[in-house]
Amino acid sequence: LPLIIVLATTFIISIVNYNRDYNFLANDQGTKIVEVLTNNTQNELNAILTQPLIMADIIGYTISNEKMFENKDLSNIENYLKRLMTTLKQKIPQISVISYGDENGDFVGIRDNGEDTAFSLMLKDSRTNGMLNICEGNTMNTKLISFFEDYDPRIRPWYSPVRKNIASSWSSIYINQDEKMEATISVSVPVFGVKGEFKGVFEIDVKLN
Repeated sequence: LPLIIVLATTFIISIVNYNRDYNFLANDQGTKIVEVLTNNTQNELNAILTQPLIMADIIGYTISNEKMFENKDLSNIENYLKRLMTTLKQKIPQISVISYGDENGDFVGIRDNGEDTAFSLMLKDSRTNGMLNICEGNTMNTKLISFFEDYDPRIRPWYSPVRKNIASSWSSIYINQDEKMEATISVSVPVFGVKGEFKGVFEIDVKLN
């Protein structure tokens, strides 16, 4: 009986110590793992958002410096964005749309439709009679996917904060006004005219997924 009592007591003490050590290690290691995951996530998020921000600043400056908005329509900016999109998607795959809107309410954008599909041209200027046309390909000669009569870039979440403060800005999460109606977030930069006046906004959409 004394031997059984000693063995039972030893067993119970061992179980208590094991549980205490296990809980200590689990809490300690769990905290470290969470810290590492948080840091890694933060670093990845910074990388995902920093690249579009840098590119938006550069592209916005180029549009301003080259005065690409001086035509009666947005054809100069349209051609520029077409050349850019292929290169940008190779380097920054999280980009889904690059676009420009101005104080006249005109708009031009190039949209990525996913793997193995053509980019779509999104256009509203004098050539579309004030309609926002979304084309299957990246030219006006391709099939028209959809059109919108009341599209105004000046009131969109990616435009209005920049227009109000005349400064680069990240938008809140919002829904695109097109046939896909996808959620996105945008980085936007102001574009300036010859005399430094506010002309419009260049923006880059980042895929949330």
